[in-house]
Amino acid sequence: MTILRDIPIKLKLTIITMVTSSVAVLFSCGVIVSFETIDFRRGMIEELLTTATMVGDNSSAALTFQDAAAAEVTLRSLDADPHVVTAFIYDSAGQPFASYYTPGSMLVAPPPVERNIHRFTDSSFGIFQNWSDDYLEVFHDITVAGEKVGTVYLRHDMLELRDDLVRSAYLALGALVGASLLALLLTRRLMPVVSGPIMDLGQTVREVAARKDFSIRAVKRGDDEVGRLIDGFNEMLGEIQHRDAALHAAHESLEQR
Repeated sequence: MTILRDIPIKLKLTIITMVTSSVAVLFSCGVIVSFETIDFRRGMIEELLTTATMVGDNSSAALTFQDAAAAEVTLRSLDADPHVVTAFIYDSAGQPFASYYTPGSMLVAPPPVERNIHRFTDSSFGIFQNWSDDYLEVFHDITVAGEKVGTVYLRHDMLELRDDLVRSAYLALGALVGASLLALLLTRRLMPVVSGPIMDLGQTVREVAARKDFSIRAVKRGDDEVGRLIDGFNEMLGEIQHRDAALHAAHESLEQR
């Protein structure tokens, strides 16, 4: 990358380590949040289906005896879950029989009856844009002795999922900051293992150039690529020193003649 070409090697190593660790943490957090979201949505479906079954069982007698007031009382038990914003009970002909709205929620018309389905109206993470318009809805048949006597409809908002995603985002951000700080600390502590020999070699090159002393040698710390580079550099200095000495001896011999 050209952007890293001219900056010091210590800074290069720090940037590479920080970027790598950040990408790894973000990817891991993204996978975890995705699976948590899928699991949370599955749990919402199961919970709402269970609630619909309970409401249907408790409303079967009211439908059988055409007691709309009793059905309304059954639906008011949904106050225990503030996320169930709308509910309807339909009779066997598909006509609205009883209704329920969470206080302060928007009144909606009863949708056409469907048989035993559930669906989300959001686009997964699109709830951050239109969370107030997205919901999970469930249609559940109410049966008595194997015969359908009505249908219960429940609508569950997405605020709970949105709040869970926000919490997960904060946790991911905290993990990213923590991992970055840890990576920075470890990089500072371990960087001399890589950059130390290179910095020393650079210092030796500057000393040889400044003093014109080819007897100086770079200190080898290991037998890795940098160590072999130092061996080659020292061998080159030895060759230059030998040729310089020979040239100096030849020059003195000529002067004596």
